[in-house]
Parts: sequence; C-alpha cells; structure tokens
Amino acid sequence: MRCFVARARQLVLVFLLCVSAVVFVSGQANVVGQWTTLPTSMPINPVHVAMLHNGKVLVVSGSGNVPGITNYQAGIFDPATGLVSTQPISWDMFCNGMVILPDGRPLIVGGTIQYDPFHGETRAAVYDPATNNFTNVQPMAVGRWYPTATVMGDGRVMAFSGLDVNGGTTPVVQFFTTGTGWSAPVSAPWTPPLYPRMNLLPNGKVFYSGPGSNSAMFDPATQIWSQNYAKTKYGGGRGYGSSVLLPLTPANNYSPRVMIMGGANPSTATTEIIDLSQQTPAWQFAPSMSQPRIEMSAVLLPTGGVLALGGSLNDEQNSSASLNADLYDPVANTFSSAGANSFPRLYHSVALLLPDATVWVAGGNPTRGTYQPQMEIYQPAYLFTTDGQGHAIPATRPTIGSAPATMAYGSALTISSPDESNLKSVSLMRAGAATHAFDRDQRMVGLSFTDQGNGTLLLNAPVNGNLAPPGYYMLFVVNVAGVPSVASWVQVLASDFSLTATPFSQQVSQGGSTSWTATVTPQSSFTGTVNLAASGLPTGVSSSFNLPVLTAGDSTLSVTVSNSVAVGTYPFTISGTSGTLTHSFNASLDVRAAGDYTVTVTPASRNVIQGGSTFWTATVTPQSGFTDSVTLGVSGLPSGISASFSPPIVTSGDSTLNVLVGSAVAPGSYPFSISGISGAITHSTGATLVVQAAPDFAVTVTPALRKVIQGKSTSWTATVTPQNGFSDAITLGVSGLPTGVTAVFSSPVLKSGNSTLNVNVDASVPPGAYPFLITAVSGSLEHNANATLTVLVQGTFTIAVTPGSQAVTRNSTSIYTVTITPQKGFLWTVDLSVSGTGNHITASLDPVSVGANGTSTLTVNVDGSMPRGKHTLRVTGRSGQLSKTGTLVLTVQ
Repeated sequence: MRCFVARARQLVLVFLLCVSAVVFVSGQANVVGQWTTLPTSMPINPVHVAMLHNGKVLVVSGSGNVPGITNYQAGIFDPATGLVSTQPISWDMFCNGMVILPDGRPLIVGGTIQYDPFHGETRAAVYDPATNNFTNVQPMAVGRWYPTATVMGDGRVMAFSGLDVNGGTTPVVQFFTTGTGWSAPVSAPWTPPLYPRMNLLPNGKVFYSGPGSNSAMFDPATQIWSQNYAKTKYGGGRGYGSSVLLPLTPANNYSPRVMIMGGANPSTATTEIIDLSQQTPAWQFAPSMSQPRIEMSAVLLPTGGVLALGGSLNDEQNSSASLNADLYDPVANTFSSAGANSFPRLYHSVALLLPDATVWVAGGNPTRGTYQPQMEIYQPAYLFTTDGQGHAIPATRPTIGSAPATMAYGSALTISSPDESNLKSVSLMRAGAATHAFDRDQRMVGLSFTDQGNGTLLLNAPVNGNLAPPGYYMLFVVNVAGVPSVASWVQVLASDFSLTATPFSQQVSQGGSTSWTATVTPQSSFTGTVNLAASGLPTGVSSSFNLPVLTAGDSTLSVTVSNSVAVGTYPFTISGTSGTLTHSFNASLDVRAAGDYTVTVTPASRNVIQGGSTFWTATVTPQSGFTDSVTLGVSGLPSGISASFSPPIVTSGDSTLNVLVGSAVAPGSYPFSISGISGAITHSTGATLVVQAAPDFAVTVTPALRKVIQGKSTSWTATVTPQNGFSDAITLGVSGLPTGVTAVFSSPVLKSGNSTLNVNVDASVPPGAYPFLITAVSGSLEHNANATLTVLVQGTFTIAVTPGSQAVTRNSTSIYTVTITPQKGFLWTVDLSVSGTGNHITASLDPVSVGANGTSTLTVNVDGSMPRGKHTLRVTGRSGQLSKTGTLVLTVQ
C-alpha cells in the first residue's frame, strides 16, 4: 500500500486560509461559496467513488481507462487529514456499477474484461471499510460493463444493463442479497442504454429517467416494466447528463420528483423535472443551467439544493469545459451561481457530499492515459455570513450533541442539540456513490421533528425502506439561517427476521412421525408475515406446519414417514419468505428401519370400592429392532374415574396406570382399553374395572312420635343396620330437644342392632311438639333419623261464667266473671276466647290469658237490632292439650 500525505498543512487549515482569502479578496463567499484546491493530488484515476461511514472516500480506478494495464488499483481518501492511500485489486473493476450495501460495505458490480470493444465482467465484490479488503461474492449470471446498481427498500441491490461477456447490452435484471447472493436472472422486455439513470421511489417502484428520451417504470414486486411512461421535452438523448431524485421532505409530503440536467453532444444546459406523484406524470422544462454540460456532476446538499458542476460543451474537450457551478433551489425553482471551480471536470470526474456539508470534487479523464489529479473542495455559501463591515466570515454552525447510531423504520428517536429552538430542518443524506455523471446512491429524506424544550429533538424516522433504503446516512440539522451542522452518521436498519429450527436432526422409524419447532424472530421493527415451507424431503414423507404463516414465534413442523421410505439420512431445508426476504435453516431427517412393539396389561381385572383407587401395569415390548417411543393412553372409563400413566411415554418396559374411582361412580363392571401409539403404529389391549358399593350403614328410629305428660318419661328405639360388609363402630347422638328434657342411649356405641333412647321430661318443660334428630356417626359417614316428642300438660281445670244466665235489653252492656279452677295439680296458663256472638253481640275478655285460680272479666254489648230471645255464648279455655268450655245464656228482651 502506498500513501500520499499533504505535508504542508491539514485540510482544515486549508479551509480556514481559503475563508480568510475570501474575506479580504472576493468578499463573495457568503453569496456563491468558496472553491479551494487541495494540496494533495489524487494518485489514481478516480473513476468510481463512494462515501464511507467512517468519513473516508473509497476510490476505485481498476485499469483507469488505460488498455493493457494489469496493475489494477483502488484507494482511500481521508478528507480529515488529506491522506490518500492506494492498494492493488485482483481484477479490473473499471466501469463497474457501485453502490453501498445496508451494512456500509460498497458492492462493486461488474467491470472490464476487455477493451475496444469492451466486454463486461461477471464478477462482483464487496469492500469492507473495517479491514480495508475487497472480497469477491457470487458472480452474476451475465457480464456487466457500464451497469447501474440501485439499492431497494428491502436492502437488496438491483443490477441492470451493461455490456455482457460478448460485448452486447444485456437486458437482464438480477437482485443481490447480502449473505445469499444473486437472484435468478429475469430479462426486461427492452434493451436499456448503458448506465441507465435509475431511482427508487417511495412506492417501491424504480424509475428510469435517462439518458433516453422515453422514461420507464419498473415494479420489483411483479418484475413488470411500464415502457414509454413519459417522454422528455428535450426529445433527444441526454447522454452523460445527470439525474437527481429531488429531496423527499415532510413539506412536500415525500412526493417524488426527478430532475434531469445537461447531457448530449454537443451538450445542453436545459433541465427537466417530472412530478411522479401526479396521476399522469409528465416532464416539464425547469430553468436552464448557466452552461451546457456533458459528463457533469450533480450533488444534493443538506439544505435541499442541488449543486450542478463540471462537464463541457463538447464531450472530452478541455477547451469547452464548463467551469461555472450552479445551485438549484427546488422550492423556488431557480438556479443561482455557485462560483467557479479551477479545473475541467470532464469524463470520469466525480463529486460527493462530505459529512461537513462541503462537496469534494475530483477526476476528469478526457484522454486515455491522462487524468486530472487535482482535487477541489466546494464550501457552499451557507457556510458563510458577513461581519459588521460586510466581510465574509465563517457562519456559526448548529451542532448535534448526541445522536443514536441506528434508526429503525417508523420509530421515534431523540437527538440533543444546544440549538434545538433555532432549527429549521433535519434531514438524512444517504452516502453517495458516483461515477459517469450519476450518483446512484445519493438521497435526501427530511424528517419531521419536535423541539422538546430541554436541548433535545424528537425525530420521526422514515416509515419504510422505500422512502429511505436501509444503510448509512449523514444526519444534518439546519438552522433558521440555512446553516447546516456537521453530520452525525446513523445507520437506518432494514426490517428483517431470523429463522431457526430445533432440533437439527430427528430420528424416526419407517411408518412413524416426528416434528421440529421453527422459530421466527423479528429484527429492526419487522412487522411482515413470514410464509414457512419445507423442501428437500423424499417421496413418501409428508410435512405440514401448524402455523404456516406468522410474524413472530414458533410453528410446529410435523413430518410423517411412510413405510415405503428407504432407510437413510435426508437433509432438508426449512425456509421462511416475506416478500423479497428469504431465510432458511438446514435440518436432517434420519429414517430407521421399521420395527414394532406389543402392549400388554396385568391383571386383567381389578375390584375397587367406590371412592377407592387401584392400579394396573402396562408393558411395552419392542420387536424387530423397534427403538421409538410409545405414548400410552386409556379410554372407555366412565365419568368420575381418573386415570394416569407413570411414565406416560416409554420405549420399552413397564408403566403404571393409576386409577382413582369417585365415590359417586355407580357400582358395576367397566371394560376399558389401554393403547400405545408410536407414529403410525397403534396397539391396544383391554382390562376390566369392577366398582363395588362402599360399606355403609343405616339408622332408623321407632316410633316416630311419643307423647308424654310434664314430669314424666318415655323412650324410642334406634336401630343400626350395617350394609355392604360394614363392621365399624357407630356412635349415636341426639339433638333438637328443649331445655328440661334429658335423653340417654342405653348403648351409645354399637356396630349393629338396637339402642334405647330414654327421655325424661321435667315438669317445667312447656307443653308442645318438639321434633328432634338422632345421629349415627362412623368416621366420615353420618346418617340421621327424625322423631317428635309431644309434651302434655299435667292435671286439668274447669271454667265457669257467673252469672251463667241473665236477661238483657237491646243497646245494653253487661259484665260477667270467668273463673278458672285448677284440678289435679294444674299450674299452667289458660288462653281464653269467646264464640257464639253473631252479628249483633260483641264480647271481650280482660285479660285473655289467666293462670290457675285466675279470673277474667267478660264484657258483653248487645246492639239495638238484636232479635229478642235466648242466645248462648261460649267461653273456651286452652292450655296445652287441654280445652274446657263455660257457657253464658243471654235472654234479650
């Protein structure tokens, strides 16, 4: 490797000296910018250049437009130090198509295998900035010299056009995917020009804008071309003119507009713009440049302008070189002067936007064997302002304090800036890759943002890769004065997914089945659906996914092997596809010779009582080399019975079937089946469960009712009857009897037979009926019997009304005395009532209840309508089971 270093001063000092010169000489830097010639020369012909995310520039020269040269060269230019280093490369990458992959590595597509006539190279390579090495990747299906490569929204690279290995223009389209290689070739229905100007649009389609006069549209999803899409106003070809996809910003709703400029020989200064968001897009003339240009460069700036420079009136003619640079404003639709560069920039000249918002210009190769070695830097006018005396001075630039290294589609992210309240725009500028008057990588995507008021901005990332293809971008902020910051590098990540499967290999016997688990893991905000498939399995093997389509998670691949499949190991592939994304996992199916097995059970029958448990032993016996696992199962048992195997899966030997019978299961004989399943092989055997009634007992009581007088006693007989072989002890008890009643069993504990319940009623117990409960308990078993005790009153009483008869008149009231006389020790309360009053007599007692030897006053009212004659009233006294009556005879006069 050779190095060429600017010894006199670093590039930064050069810039400062240039600014100083402008201040005191031209005074126009704040209007037209400043051009500076760098002290370092370019040691190789810079035919192809790419801006790397480490801030350096990759230069690919190859044979450098010199036939017979075999010392093919590439190099690295470091704008920060002025260092240029060169290195040999293994094949001629001259006139390739170069773009930058999403991972930041430039992809070199094709090159030269022969001069005059030129034949195209099939090889492709990637350059790794981390190792400074070129590595060949899978070659293309066709050779390509002068091809165009375009990065797609999913990170693939589309290669189109170029001269093939025989020197003919190829119409073949191929797509390159990192880690996978090139897709199968598909031919376009037309023959394109060399180095076609292609731009990816936000709708995912690719627009061809030149150099031909008839534009075309390509849909990568369907691989369908729409030819004669629009015709340029210029009408003729614009060979070696440039094409730019104008800025995509929130202000223009990310509407795609493409600008073509210059080209033809003699060249034109005209430009045209097509608005592809319109229903019927059409080319329209835009303002012309200050000079005609062929072999020109066009560079997008972070403020949204387009710098047009270089070229000439006549191709490869220094004397007609266009040295004036123009700056196009897409909003105002005007060109203004961008000063003048010092050296002709003709064929094989290049220009790139640098992270400090300046433009690096190099090359020019009007004749073979010579090229323009001087490099220039253009500092746009936005980097200058004026002082109080009107002198041009460097403008104060906004700064980015911190920014994330990566950005996922549709996400929100935060950057810091001390100038957050003074910013006008934030944009992503894709790192450029330029050659032959066209930068196929440059792209400006404006971001919407919110000032969070704390020195930070909340940015909204692009919604998808069609708007901003995955890869490295320079993140710029621009203040309200139109001054951009120095960029921070950010990688916009392509949405993707990974696919894994477990295990790697499965063994299965002929006639058996097995399974794998395929796992889809989204990456970088992937939200698409993945279609799973299995391929490579032999005839006789069927496979299916339980979830053939998913976004994330697991899907089970079930594989069934027929008996006809030969013994052997079968590699196969599990693949996942989402749109153009495809990932795969290699697995292996190991088919073994079919064997067999038997299933037996012992004993043939078991007896168990309700609520009890039992077990059987199931035995699996392999035969003919059988080695697979057998899954055991049971069927035919009634509801209320649970059964489980331990273990449930065996290859050989015993498993215990544990059976638990619920207490509600009816007694009876229950045949059932034990089965063994291994893949397609199933065997079964039978057994019988005999459920027997559980031991129990019954309790009864006689008689159901007993009457007893207060102060007396009585008895009942409780009978315990064992059932189903019951032989345990039973404890008797009684509950529900009132206070004053005592009850005792003659045999409180017994296994069967009778026990007398002796009941004594105290004289104080109120008369009445008393239901009570006899309980019999043995362990968890309990049974009851109901009986009733009726307590009768002791003694009796008489009831008398005095006077017993009386003559009364209508509308009169008479008073009588009701007297209770106890007999035989009667001591209880008597409740009194009157009957026989009819409609014209009312009677009341006071009080209505009296004790033994008590009296109550009976008041009788006779109204004026009472018929004359005798009427009998009855006074009834009740106490417990006793009821007595006294009479009163009224003679109504």
